[in-house]
Amino acid sequence: MQSTPTTKILAIGTINPGVEPEKVFAMLPLEVRDTANLYLHGKIDQWYSQQNGRGVVFILNVTDPAAAHEMLEKLPLGHIGQPAPGPWRLWCESPISVRLPNTNRPLPARLRQADPAGGMSETGS
Repeated sequence: MQSTPTTKILAIGTINPGVEPEKVFAMLPLEVRDTANLYLHGKIDQWYSQQNGRGVVFILNVTDPAAAHEMLEKLPLGHIGQPAPGPWRLWCESPISVRLPNTNRPLPARLRQADPAGGMSETGS
């Protein structure tokens, strides 16, 4: 079976347990600056903060998990709470590839869209 290539990496970063909030707040300006630079250089596609305030979620334009880890560990908050293991968990994202059997049957009406010329056209391929 052919493997599906990784196209992006989902990275979830959390603050290590036991780290004082004061240390985190002191590092935030540097963290935001470095994160914005990664975004501007195309390494981060999207970023979000966790609702509980304990970390971030990044969608990375990187395909190698080792390179992603190395890049993320260089961020300022990646050094707080060491020597605990790094705060990043990574998941590789791949395009969804589904093969449907070719049945040569017309699509059901609910899957057809109206043609501007007044007829119906199939939306499947």
